[in-house]
Amino acid sequence: MFTDLISTHPIVFYGAIALMAFLMVLVSIPSIIFTSLKYNLFDKNDLHRKNHDLSISRLGGLAIVSSFVICILLFSAMINFKEANFLTVSCIILAALGLKDDVYGTRTSTKFILQMIVASILVFFGGFRLSSLYGVFNIGDMNLLWGGLFSIILIIFLNNAFNLIDGIDGLAAGIG
Repeated sequence: MFTDLISTHPIVFYGAIALMAFLMVLVSIPSIIFTSLKYNLFDKNDLHRKNHDLSISRLGGLAIVSSFVICILLFSAMINFKEANFLTVSCIILAALGLKDDVYGTRTSTKFILQMIVASILVFFGGFRLSSLYGVFNIGDMNLLWGGLFSIILIIFLNNAFNLIDGIDGLAAGIG
């Protein structure tokens, strides 16, 4: 049933997955805000780099990660996505790191080491590796080593960029 839908209308199938993830986040944010109120888990605008006016829940990322992981687990078997295990493990490690960092704080070296581990899991075990830049910076195909190293650096960079944006404006918990 689903394989027919995937082959005939992939946009509908992947759109349904995205809609399901969005709805799970939308439904879970109010309970996350309630939990944040109950245990006073808010990020207050007390630093000059913060951009939000009100206190923002520190747990918004949990809604995003949990809906993402649930969708991966539900739909990866249907599309024969063997790398889903590595993606799921990586998401759980980063979510645990982010939660600990948001609630208690974490040393920069610890965050960097765990990000290196997660990126290595994704690149070397999961196969999430760039093999070419298709002419960007005049770089075409990359061998396994350089493609892997570049992919690890890119994953860490994007992870920190998203974390920085979320820390500035409370992007993950901005609903509600």
